[in-house]
Amino acid sequence: MAVAAELMSSERANEPSVDPIEWCQRVLATLRQRRKDDPETGHLEMLLTFFMEMQPPSHTFPALLARYAADSRPGIAGAATALQHAWERANQGTILPLLPFEDLLRTLGSLLDEAGAEPAT
Repeated sequence: MAVAAELMSSERANEPSVDPIEWCQRVLATLRQRRKDDPETGHLEMLLTFFMEMQPPSHTFPALLARYAADSRPGIAGAATALQHAWERANQGTILPLLPFEDLLRTLGSLLDEAGAEPAT
C-alpha cells in the first residue's frame, strides 16, 4: 500500500472540501504522474474512474467509499480504504451534510448483505 500512503500524504489537511469528481480527477492525475505498474495502482485507477463516471454527490461519497472498503475482493477493499482515508484527510475540519435516512439504511443493508449477516429473529 505504498502508493496509497504516498497519495494520502499529498492531500492538504486545511484544503476546503471539494466535489468528489474533482477530487477523483486530481488524485488520478497524481497517480498517473507517479506511474507504477502494480496491482494496487490498477485498483486505484479503476475505482477512481468508476467514481468519476458515477458522479456521486458529496453527501453520498463517503458511504460509497465505505461500501467498497468492505468489498470481499482484497485489492478493491484495500484501494477503497486508501481512498477513504485520503478523502477524510482532504475534508478534515469540514462538516458534510448527513445522509438522508433512506440512503443510510440502504448503505447499511448492502454492507450487511455483503458480509453475509443473518437476519435477526
